[in-house]
Amino acid sequence: MGISDGLKDVPGWKVTKDNVSGASEYVKADGCVVAARVSTGQGPLVRGDDRESSVALFQYLDATIQPSYLKTGTLRWGGTPEAPGKNVEVLALEQTAPGGRSTAVLARVFGTAGSSAYISVSCPDPATLATARDEVVRYLPLLPPSA
Repeated sequence: MGISDGLKDVPGWKVTKDNVSGASEYVKADGCVVAARVSTGQGPLVRGDDRESSVALFQYLDATIQPSYLKTGTLRWGGTPEAPGKNVEVLALEQTAPGGRSTAVLARVFGTAGSSAYISVSCPDPATLATARDEVVRYLPLLPPSA
């Protein structure tokens, strides 16, 4: 499994890290920053199903995150911006710091594969976050493993 690098071709975005230890980072002219990472060896986080495992991932990253803070979201699974693939469910944590940046984290643990996908989007305000998040969903689909 991987994450597309299509965001680098969208006007206003540039890649600042390209698959460094499994992570890529993109910066937009309006101040938004996206970090995308696929991790393997996630077996210790696997619980009853992928949703429970994804909650475990968020709690591993920050023990103060409660399941009630997480909302259901979707990312694309394969396809292209012109011909989207299917959707895959992820969990999303959205926060806006008082007087600070607006952030969304989209993540999923794939229990059977023992891997995870994690994408964070951080922007100067809620409006730029909404636009950047839409672009992430469209241009950074998760890529199924090669056969």
